[in-house]
Amino acid sequence: KVFPLHPGTKKPIHDAWQDEATDDPIAHTNWAIRHPDCNWAVAAGPSGLAMLDLDGGEIGEASLFTFQLTEGFLPETREHRSARGGRHLIFCIVQSQQRRGLL
Repeated sequence: KVFPLHPGTKKPIHDAWQDEATDDPIAHTNWAIRHPDCNWAVAAGPSGLAMLDLDGGEIGEASLFTFQLTEGFLPETREHRSARGGRHLIFCIVQSQQRRGLL
């Protein structure tokens, strides 16, 4: 499920973005027509996703490495580069984890 952001920002165009995020292609088309220069964001939780945002540079990577040494290594997953050189690791939430509040 996605929603539009103000151009060049991470600020949602709509105040009720949590409720309006959708996977409906007609809504996406209408938003794209009304806001042709907008950025797009994924509503992670409602989409069944969890995202780990690692800041660019050695600090983010060192934090992830330390976490994995103590908690166990993360599975391979989809990864996107952020605009500032960091990484976004994207994981699917297993329903049992979501109910127990683990993610």
